[in-house]
Order: sequence, then C-alpha cells, then structure tokens
Amino acid sequence: MSFAEIRERAHLAADGVKRRREREGMDTWLIVVIAIAAVLVVALALWALSRTKNRQLRERRAEAAEHREQAELQQLRAREREAAARDELERAETEREVAQAHARRADELDPDVGDPQR
Repeated sequence: MSFAEIRERAHLAADGVKRRREREGMDTWLIVVIAIAAVLVVALALWALSRTKNRQLRERRAEAAEHREQAELQQLRAREREAAARDELERAETEREVAQAHARRADELDPDVGDPQR
C-alpha cells in the first residue's frame, strides 16, 4: 500500500467521521426540536383539558342553580297549598260545627226525638 493510498484512506475515514458528527449533530438538533414540540403538545393538551373541566364545572353549577330555583318554586307552591288546605279544613270544621248545632236544635224542637215509640 502506497503512501498516497494510505493518505486517501485516512482522508476518506476523516470525511466519514466528519459526516457522522454532522449527522449526529443534526440528530441531536432534531431530538431537541421533537422534545420541545412534545412538551408543547402536552402543555396544550393539559390546558385544553383544564378548560374543558372548567366549562363542565360551570355547566354543572348552572344546572344545580336551576334545580335549586325549581326546588324553591315548588316549596313555595307547597306552602301555599298547605295554607289553602288549612283554610279549607277550618271552613269544613266550622261548617260541621254549624251542621251539628242545627242537628241539635232540630232534635230539641222535634217532639218525636227522644220519644221511645218512634
């Protein structure tokens, strides 16, 4: 092997090492870019998930508020109906008392009431 051949092989080997280093440098750069992109994608996904959860919480709070409002309205209606029922009961009791008073008076006036031959 001549000196020129050895020099040529050494030069080719140096070029190969140089190319590998360039490729490794590019690979490292590419890995850094991919890692940064992955971090950004994860951060964006977490942000979107957070926004979705917050929106769902707002919707659930609004739905709960609607249910509370409906419950208050129904409780108000129930109290009104209870009051009306108490008033109606009082009127019924008063009418029963008046009817009983009339029945007693009728018994007092009727000559046949209390008569054993009736």
